[in-house]
Amino acid sequence: MNTHMGNVIPTEKLDRSNFASGEYKMYQYLFGQGYWSYIKGAQETQPNSAHADYLVQEQAASCVLYCPPSCVHDHMLCYIREAKTSKEALGNLKKIFTGNAGTRKLQLRQKFNNIQQRDIMSIPSYILKIKELCDALRSINVRIDDDEMLQKCL
Repeated sequence: MNTHMGNVIPTEKLDRSNFASGEYKMYQYLFGQGYWSYIKGAQETQPNSAHADYLVQEQAASCVLYCPPSCVHDHMLCYIREAKTSKEALGNLKKIFTGNAGTRKLQLRQKFNNIQQRDIMSIPSYILKIKELCDALRSINVRIDDDEMLQKCL
């Protein structure tokens, strides 16, 4: 496992609008570093001090536990400060940023339905905005099928 995570760790500050993409980036990064098992739950328990690789496991657990707090604004740290594992910290963030899914679903659906390509918005910007709205809806388990997305683009 690479112990030089700090060199390229994703540090985009997460919020409701970008949590889905941030979670994906965190997954890709941690999986690529060989640390996803700490989030997935296979390494949920504290490393065993009697184990030969105790120090390596302890360092890895600490590095991974650093990842979720580094991706939120300081005022959000109170929601994850007491987390003992990265899995718990990421779960807390997920609850916060995807909570009130019913209200969020209505807001995003309304934005999706009302978006229009105006003279001030380029076509690539318009399509990107549609994709961002679809991604935000997917993050709260609302699916927009390809036909609906295509119709909105046209």
